[in-house]
This record gives sequence, C-alpha cells and structure tokens, in this order.
Amino acid sequence: MFKKGKLETLSGLINTETGSVNLRASFPNPDGLIRSGASALIRIPLKVSNALLVPTKATFEMQEKTMVYTVKNGAVKSTEIEIMDVPSGEFYVVTKGLNPGEQIVTEGMGSLKDGMKIKAKH
Repeated sequence: MFKKGKLETLSGLINTETGSVNLRASFPNPDGLIRSGASALIRIPLKVSNALLVPTKATFEMQEKTMVYTVKNGAVKSTEIEIMDVPSGEFYVVTKGLNPGEQIVTEGMGSLKDGMKIKAKH
C-alpha cells in the first residue's frame, strides 16, 4: 500500500555503510499501520529520461552481480549489467552493460550456458 506524502526535514548525515539517511515526512496513515517511533521504507520518485529497461525476470544473479544473457548471431553470452532500483519491481533501469537494440533472453535462462546457440521467438 503506497501513500503519497511530503518530505519535511532531512538529516545531513548519511550512513556510508548502508546509504541510509534520517528524514521526517508526513503522509496519511488512515489504518494506523505506522506508529510513532517506527521505521518504514520511503521511496522518492525519480524521473529518468531515455531509459533502457529490462524485465526483472530476464535477469539473474551471479556472485552478487546482476546479469542477463545477450544474444549475438544466435549464441548467448552472460553479460553483467548495472541497474537502478525501480519501485514497480517489474523492470530494471539499466545504467551500464547494455546498449539500445541489443537482444536479451527473457525466458528460460536456467538451462543456458555461454556460447549455446538458440533460436529467438518474437
């Protein structure tokens, strides 16, 4: 359940280990889910222009890295990508590792290995 709120104050101290910061925001709490002194996850919207999106289901993790399988000349290759967290959870915004127009595998990654030949379904 998401409720729109208003940021009131922001601490100037950022925890360098977690990237977290203390802030004060006001928002509707009609069901009393958040109590005084409790913590919550706050997402601040960010507008991104000319974004390259990949479905989250097209990614996998390998040694704490986010990966996709790219396809070139019918052969797959695991490729590391860097992403931004997107609140919807359905897509990642790619910041590094892919170029517009590159083909990626979106289903069936579990049985693939680098160099395997596949036939794309459109």
